[in-house]
Amino acid sequence: MEINKRMRLRIIAASLLGTTIEWYDFFLYGTAASLVFGGLFFPKSDPDVALLLSYATFVVAFVARPLGSVIFSYIGDRIGRKAPLIITLTGMGIITTLIGLLPGYNSIGFWAPLLLIILRFLQGIAMGGEWGGVVVFMNEHSPKGKRGFYGGLPNLGVPLGLLLSTAAMSLMTIVAKGDAFIEWGWRIPFIASVVLVGIGFWIRSGIPESLVFQEAKESNNLSKYPLRDAVKYHWVSILKLVGVKFGENVWYYIITTYVISYATGLGYSSGSVLNVINIAALLTVFTLLGASYLTDFVSRRSMYIAGATATILFAIPYFYLVGQSYSGFVIVTIIALSVIWPFMITVQGSLFPQAFPTNVRYTGVSLVYGITAPLVGLAPFIATYLNNRFDSYIAIAIYLMVAGVISLVSVFSLHLKMNKKEIENDFQKASKVVLK
Repeated sequence: MEINKRMRLRIIAASLLGTTIEWYDFFLYGTAASLVFGGLFFPKSDPDVALLLSYATFVVAFVARPLGSVIFSYIGDRIGRKAPLIITLTGMGIITTLIGLLPGYNSIGFWAPLLLIILRFLQGIAMGGEWGGVVVFMNEHSPKGKRGFYGGLPNLGVPLGLLLSTAAMSLMTIVAKGDAFIEWGWRIPFIASVVLVGIGFWIRSGIPESLVFQEAKESNNLSKYPLRDAVKYHWVSILKLVGVKFGENVWYYIITTYVISYATGLGYSSGSVLNVINIAALLTVFTLLGASYLTDFVSRRSMYIAGATATILFAIPYFYLVGQSYSGFVIVTIIALSVIWPFMITVQGSLFPQAFPTNVRYTGVSLVYGITAPLVGLAPFIATYLNNRFDSYIAIAIYLMVAGVISLVSVFSLHLKMNKKEIENDFQKASKVVLK
């Protein structure tokens, strides 16, 4: 079966819209955790403790991601790439809608935080099978010589999802002011998720299975135990790539999640803080496109090194300027999210699938994603603790710098290809590897 231009566009739309919807669902929770959940789902005796507990439920999803990675990667490497992508999208939408309907602590007592934790855990399982699956799917459908660009496209769903979620929350802070936002306003964006998921489900249901996977299946080249084989034969690559992803993820979640509560604590209104995130996310869509295009022409090592080095150098100036003025907050957040982050995330979209053969590719990439998740999910929690413990942004900045160094060391340990021909040959070679 040959993929024509129309079907290729549908594949791009399915990947991009699906990841956008899933990240919309995911970031809604992060924003609500910063603004609402502490006082709504937990006892109000100590606001700081309530906020930390709220962030703890945020971490639960990251702890669940490895389980989701194992479950959905098995389906992806044994049955097909398409099925888990439909399941994760549908599950994420249903769970997000249920969170929007969940009563608060004053209504149902301890059941409120318990049910919130359960739903958040299930949300994490769904997320565990999404990113790895969609970048593998895009790589296996990409035209020759454009694997870097196509592999980077799913990452657009991250800022688009962030943009939609923060825009929805910003709108509701205007429509439902004061107590109305706490009582019902925040729930509307969660419940609206079911409509978006319906659209995404329709598009993803109409895309073809990966031709690379079909060929491996027809020639009986699939692994019976993809998890075992991925760990046994590729554990070194998995650990190195976890290090690569670690610094990028910590940077992203601090800038997009923790900074919301940090900035409101400095006196900025929640609406103005969300507007800053919106502006940065919108610009990031365009910078990600440019960075994705560059990955087919420029050294991937150089791109990632530039991004990781920037996180180390920019961490202290970032928090210093956030505290100086609102205009400073706007400028440094745009630099942090729209300029620095794209150089790290776009490389991963094509590099990670390239590191594994077809029969364990979904598993390998998802394991990297899943293993990293619990480590970086603690980022907002750690940042909150450091700020309360030392009463200084320097401690938070040092945390970011250490994460950047870990990624820098990890990327130096990788052997990355530089030009189109080498990248294409590398991927094709990996696709034909058969584990006996």
